[in-house]
Amino acid sequence: MASSTPHSSLPARAPGAAGGTVAALQMEGVTLAYPGQVAPVVRDVSLQLAPGDIACLLGPSGGGKTTLLRAIAGFAPLQAGRIAIMGREVSGAGVQVPTEQRNVGMVFQDYALFPHLTVQGNIGFGLHGLGASAAQARVQEMLHMVGLQSLAQRYVHELSGGQQQRVALARALAPKPQLLLLDEPFSNLDVSLREHLAREVRALLKATGTTAVLVTHDQQEAFAVADYVAVLAQGRVQQWGTPMALYHEPVNRLVANFLGEGAWIPMRHSASGTLVTELGSFPAPPGVGADLDAGTQAPQELLVRPDDILHDDASPTKARVTAKVFRGANFLYTLALPSGQAVFSLVPSHHDHALGEYIGIRLELDHRVHFAAEPS
Repeated sequence: MASSTPHSSLPARAPGAAGGTVAALQMEGVTLAYPGQVAPVVRDVSLQLAPGDIACLLGPSGGGKTTLLRAIAGFAPLQAGRIAIMGREVSGAGVQVPTEQRNVGMVFQDYALFPHLTVQGNIGFGLHGLGASAAQARVQEMLHMVGLQSLAQRYVHELSGGQQQRVALARALAPKPQLLLLDEPFSNLDVSLREHLAREVRALLKATGTTAVLVTHDQQEAFAVADYVAVLAQGRVQQWGTPMALYHEPVNRLVANFLGEGAWIPMRHSASGTLVTELGSFPAPPGVGADLDAGTQAPQELLVRPDDILHDDASPTKARVTAKVFRGANFLYTLALPSGQAVFSLVPSHHDHALGEYIGIRLELDHRVHFAAEPS
C-alpha cells in the first residue's frame, strides 16, 4: 500500500549517486518566500543531485518552483537552509555568493536573447574570458551541437521559436557551467514542437554531461527530460524519484492526481486477505490489511490508470462507452461500470466504438496504489 505521508525532505544522497561523489547540487532545509512577503512559499526543501543528472521541479502554478530556481541561481535570498554547488556553499547563513560567481547557466522562459546580436553573437556573449580564437572555436562547437551552423549570421527576429530556444540553450552551455537551470523553457512553443525539443534538450544535456534543473508544470515535459522529479505542492516537496516511480508509486493522492489520468474505485479487504473491487479481486501485498478486520476498516480507494484497463472482447466484465477522445494511435475512452463508476481506458484506435456501446474490459494491474477514501 502506498504511503500517504508527503516526502517533505528528500534523500540525503541523490538516487544512483556513487558513494563519496561530490553533489553537483545540494539543498538542505531551504525555505523561501516571495519578494516582499514573510510567509514561506517553499518550506524545508532538501535534495541532492549527482553530477550529470537532470532534475525537474514539477508542480502547479504558484507552488514556488521558479522561486526555488531563482534561489539556486542567486537571485533570491533564503529564509533558512543552505545551497551548495559542487561542494561549495553559495547560499546560507551569512553566505550569498553573487550570481555571476556561481558558474550557473540559465535558460529563461522568454529566452532573453539580444535582438541586436546575431545567433553567433548571442552564443558568444558570455565568453569574454576566453581569447578570441578560443571563443570562436567554442561558438562554432555550440552551433554544430545545436544544428544552427547555417543560421550563424541570422538575427533573433529571423528565427522560429524552436530555433530561438536552441540559441538560448547554446548560449547557456557555451561557458561550460557546473549547473544549468531551465525555467519553463518550452512554454512559448506549440505542443507538437515541445515534445520534440524536450527530447533534443535531454539528448544534448546527456551528450555534454551537464547537470541541470528544469522547472515546469507540464508532466510530459518532466517525464521526457528528467532523470528525477520533485513534485512541489502546498509549499513542500511531496515526492522525489524517477518519473516511473512517481507515476506508478505515488506517495499520496495529491501526487497521484497531478501525474496522469486515473480513476479512484472503491476497494475493501476481504476476510480471506484479498483486495476486492468492482473490476475483480487480487491478493493483497504482504502486510497490507493485516492489522484490519474485514468489514471494519476505513473505506479505501484503488487508483486505476487508463493503461491498467485493457479492451478484451472475451471478458465477462462489460462497460459502457460514455465519452472518447481520439489521440491518433489510440482512443481514451471514458467507461461506466455497472455501478455507474467511471474509469478510463487507452484502446488502440482501430477499435472505434460508439458512445453508448458496451465493450469487454479486464483489469491488468501491475502497481497497486490505494489510499483512504476521501470524505464525500
